[in-house]
Amino acid sequence: MKVSIITLFLLIVGVQLASAQTPNTSPTPTKAEQEIINLSKTK
Repeated sequence: MKVSIITLFLLIVGVQLASAQTPNTSPTPTKAEQEIINLSKTK
């Protein structure tokens, strides 16, 4: 039982570290969002 709890804890910590390493830059807009941005720039 202790081993499974420790394994679960390490798994959660590993996932947290892996997700923290991915750079959270601004996401690229979708096609529809890009069209709205272009329309608002032309006005």
